[in-house]
Amino acid sequence: MREKRTWTDHEFRSLKFPEKSVTDLVFTDCQFRSCNFSETELKNCRFENCQFTGCNLSNSKIIESRFVDVEFDGCKLMGIDWTRVSQPFDVSFHQCLLDYGNFEQQNLARIKVTECSARSLYFKECDLTHANFDGTDLRDASFENCKLGHADFSDAKNLVLELGGNNLAHAILSVETALTLLREFRIVVR
Repeated sequence: MREKRTWTDHEFRSLKFPEKSVTDLVFTDCQFRSCNFSETELKNCRFENCQFTGCNLSNSKIIESRFVDVEFDGCKLMGIDWTRVSQPFDVSFHQCLLDYGNFEQQNLARIKVTECSARSLYFKECDLTHANFDGTDLRDASFENCKLGHADFSDAKNLVLELGGNNLAHAILSVETALTLLREFRIVVR
């Protein structure tokens, strides 16, 4: 794979990267199925209109790589520091394991994180306006100074939000989460 730098409309199956470093590659309209990128360094790569299904990218180091219109379905993406991803960062996650990741200072407006395990994720100073967390487990996830306007948390599980610093205007919350927020003001609802 070293000689070819650009891949278009290609399907990769059960691909493994023994070199642990992938640099300066462009993938357009590609599908990755059951590929293993765990602990791989993805540096200066570009993924456009790609789909990852059943892949493992856990503990990957993603440096200055771009993801535009990329879907992750049933993937393992644990322990990834997403802070060095290039913008725009346009992805969706469905039925993925995203635990222990870091999305600090990312523009994630309109991101879809559905039916995922997103435990202990760290969101700080993120734009999550119009995000959708339908059916996602957010146990121990941290949201600090985030824009959460119009974000849909109505079916998220184990969500705890703090009012201080987060912009929650027009956020869609479950009754349970809304009542938890009211406790910060010592308001009792009967």
